[in-house]
Parts: sequence; C-alpha cells; structure tokens
Amino acid sequence: MTDIGRCAFSDCDRLTDIIIPDSVTSIGHEAFSDCTALTNITIPDSVTHIGIEAFSDCFGLTTATLSGDIGSSAFNNCYNLTSVTILEGAKTIGDYAFQYCSSLTDITIPNSVTRICEGAFSDCDSLTNITIPDSVTSIEAGAFSGCDSLGNVVIPGNLTNWERAFSDCAGLTGVVISEGVTNIAESTFEGCTGLTDITIPDSVTSIEEAAFLDCVSLNNITIPDSVISIGYKAFSGCDSLGDVVIPGNLTNWEGAFLDCDGLTSVTISEGVASIEAESFRSCGNLGNLVIPDSVTSIEKYAFSGCIGLTNITIPDSVTSIGSSAFSGCTGLSDVTIPSSVTSIEGGAFSGCSSLTSITIPDSVTSIGAGAFSRCNSLESITLPFVGHAFNSPDKRFFATIFSSSDDTVDTAYQSVPSSLKKVTITGGIRIETNAFYKCSSIEEVVITGGVKAISSDAFAYCTNLRSITIPESVTDVEPNAFYRCDLLTIKGVENSAAERFAQEWNIPFEYLTHDPGSSGIGDVDGNGAVDITDVMATCKILARAAGGTPPTPAEVQAGDLDGSGTVDILDVMAICKILASQNA
Repeated sequence: MTDIGRCAFSDCDRLTDIIIPDSVTSIGHEAFSDCTALTNITIPDSVTHIGIEAFSDCFGLTTATLSGDIGSSAFNNCYNLTSVTILEGAKTIGDYAFQYCSSLTDITIPNSVTRICEGAFSDCDSLTNITIPDSVTSIEAGAFSGCDSLGNVVIPGNLTNWERAFSDCAGLTGVVISEGVTNIAESTFEGCTGLTDITIPDSVTSIEEAAFLDCVSLNNITIPDSVISIGYKAFSGCDSLGDVVIPGNLTNWEGAFLDCDGLTSVTISEGVASIEAESFRSCGNLGNLVIPDSVTSIEKYAFSGCIGLTNITIPDSVTSIGSSAFSGCTGLSDVTIPSSVTSIEGGAFSGCSSLTSITIPDSVTSIGAGAFSRCNSLESITLPFVGHAFNSPDKRFFATIFSSSDDTVDTAYQSVPSSLKKVTITGGIRIETNAFYKCSSIEEVVITGGVKAISSDAFAYCTNLRSITIPESVTDVEPNAFYRCDLLTIKGVENSAAERFAQEWNIPFEYLTHDPGSSGIGDVDGNGAVDITDVMATCKILARAAGGTPPTPAEVQAGDLDGSGTVDILDVMAICKILASQNA
C-alpha cells in the first residue's frame, strides 16, 4: 500500500489507534476526518503528502508526529491536540492546517520548511512558543493570527512575505526582527495589544500599511534611517507611544501616526521634504514638534485635530500649507508663517479656536476658502490681499477665508468671527466692491501696501468700523465706499485722496505724520504712526522670541531701527527716543 485514499476512514468515530506502514507515501483528502476517538498518530518518514482535511475534527487527537507537506486544514479543529512534531523534509504547512487547535502549546518546525500558509496556526490560542527557522521565506496572511498566548517571536532574516502573519496576537509582548528582513508587511502586528517593544533592523526599508495598527501598549519604537516608506495607519492607535523620531530618508508616510493619542513629542530629522497628509492627524496630546529646514510642504490634514499643539514654528523652507493641515488644533495660540510660503489651502487653520492673531506674509499668493473658518478667538489678521474669490481669479472678498466655498457674498459675512477687530492689508491693487460686505465685527482696518483704489461699497455695512488708515498710494476712493459706516474716522496724510474723500463725505479725518504706505520703520503695529502702541508691539515680539518664535520678516523690517538684522531691546529704546523727540 502506498496511498490511503480520500475519505478512507472518514467518520470512523470508534477508531482509536492506527499504524501506518512505511510503504505509504500519501494520505488523501479527509482520509481520517471526524475520527473523533483517535488519540494519537505517527506518520512515517515515507509520507510526503498529507491531504486536505486529512485529520480535521479528530477531537480526541492529542499528539502527532508528522512528515511530508501538510495539506490545507489537515488538522483543523483538533481542539485537544497539545503537541505536534514535524519531521525534517516537510516544506509546506498548508492553509489553516492547524486552525482552531486550541490546546496546542508547542510546535517544532524543521529547517526544511520554507512556507507557512494562510491561517496555518490561526486561533491556536494556547500556543506559547514557536521557533521559526531561517529556511522560512513566506508566512502568509493570518498564519498565527489570534494566537493570544504567544509571548515572544523571532522573525527570520530571509522572510519576504508575511502580511497579517501575527495580527491579533493579544499576548505578544516582544518581537525581534532579524537582520535581512526588508519590509514589515501590511497588518503584520495589527491588534497585538500586549506588544510593548520591538527592534527594527537597519535592513528594513519599508513599514507597510497598518503594520502596528492598534498596538495600544507599544511604548517604544526606533525607526532606522534605512526606512524610506511608512504605510497608511502603520502606527495608528498606538496610544502608549510617547515620542518618535522620523528618519531623514522618509519620503512616503501618509497617515503613518494617525490617532496616536499618547504621542507627545515628535522630532522630524533633517532630510524629510514633506510632512505627509494625515501624518499626525488626531494626535491629541502632541505638544512638542520640531520641523527641520528640509521640509518644503505641510500636506492636507497633517496635524488636524492635534488639540494639544499650542505653538508651531514653520521653517523658511516651507512653500505650501495644505488643506485642513492644522484644522481643529483648538490649543494653537501662536503660529508664525514664514515669507517662503506662497499657498495656504482651504481650511488650513479652520477651527483653531485659540488663535488670536495671524500674520500672512506678502509671499502668499493664494488663500483657500475657509482657511481660517471657526477661528472664533481671532482678534487681528494681517494679509497681503483682501482674501479669496467666489468663482473668480480676483482675490477680492475678505469673508471667504472664513467661509465655505459654497457661500456667496450674501452669506459669507456670517462666518467672520465676532472676535475679529483689526485687519491689516499689506498688498493688492484695488479693494473691490463688497470686499468687506457686512463684516460688522471689524473696528479697525490698516492699509499699508500698494493699494491704489477703494471701490464703491467696499466696506458697506461695516457698522462697527471706527478707523481706517489709508496710505498715499490710494488715489481713488469711490462714492459710498464706506456706506453705513457711521462710526468711521479716516486716517491718512495731508493732501491725499483719503483726506479729500473724508472732506467730501463729511467723515472725520485724522492726520498722520507718517505715510503708512512708506517703509514703516518704527511703525511696528502698522497703524500708520510711530506711537506708544509700537513700544508695546515690540515688547510682544521680544517675548515671543524668548519663547522660541522669531520675528517675521515684516516685523524685522518695521522694528529693526538700529540695523542689527533683528528686533531687540535696543530697538525698543530707539522707538522711545522717537516718541520723546515728538513730544519735545
């Protein structure tokens, strides 16, 4: 006899013991399935193949010594099986071969095995020890998934395929990945809630999607410089991870640390060019962040929902801030946007409810709809043009940077925060009709740039507007530009279009000794004059600098009176001297 045929002894529920002769080379499909009284089996070395479900549902089987390749579900649901020895010569352990062997505690895999197939030992929840030989190159999807008692595992260096191999192994606490492994496959350790520590060798270049998803106890991870890619949600839900260093060669890491609630500190190494989309989204306790000068873009939702982030310094290398990049950062009270930035996309700072002031540099050419929506504590904003446009290339409507792209002129004003009192405009050519339509919270507007004209109804129904500073560059102020601005005083220099308009429309006019559109040296707060408020503004700049936030280029231009290249206490003294000379 060389073969035991298909279903040869299937459902022989009184069969307790069997001796298989050395002449047998193959055991067919379901040959002994449902032999519920069979207690042990020794398969001779001559056997090279054990068929599909050959011993499935042999509930009485407690030990097995096996040779040859093991077919799919060969011992599936043998829930009293405690020990298995696989003899040298076997190359493959088939799909679900030992699935639901819930009493299996130990197994010896010989050096001849190269492939452990899908679900081979899945849900063996008593398995405490497994030694995987270096010969194994493939551990297929879910091979050890749900092995809740497995405590430690060493991953062999020749492994190339091991997607979801150890997912949901709740008792797994320690993993050593041998040198030679190049990738940590998708969902490999997903749901390993007991995993606290892992060593990743320098041979690894990629950590794939969801590799450590919901490893809630993982508190330490060192990502080597060799890693260039971290997949989406690779560390998502790792709530015990407190700090992480991002290696400098990383180029692809979208959503890598999404929802890491315990993450408090991140160091991004020099060399990283982009903070990818959703990289740190909903990391609610992230408070300490260092962004290197190599970063040129902050992508969409990168820090969205990081409610613990209170301040951030964006380096001069960054040129774009993506949509909703900082949305919902409710603790963010201070942000410096450098003069390298050219684009701020829609919703970039939406919901930053602690932000009280923002200065947008002249380098910015595009501000998306709702970029500052729901910034309900914002008191002042400085921007290089009026705002975003409704289906138009013109940057003409102020309210749109606070509203949805679906809004119109007639509805957008409702989104302007009631806290907003001051707007400073540093550029543009014309302030168009309805630009500030019904922005009733605004009390002060300062124009310092090269604006040449203010159109009719530009500030219509700005009912609380008390002061507008208009530079000499403005040569045309059209009728009704300030319709129903009954509290308004216009500020400007003598013999200017602003003065003529004020006289024509019987609006109070306050004369300035210094044109707000000129260089502005000493006029730190941009109100068109050098006065005591500039001393206070300069002191605020110094306080911010002491906290690690350097002055903006515009602040240096206005506040660097002694030509030192920065703003310091000597500049405060210089402004005080100017004030003293004015009062002499």
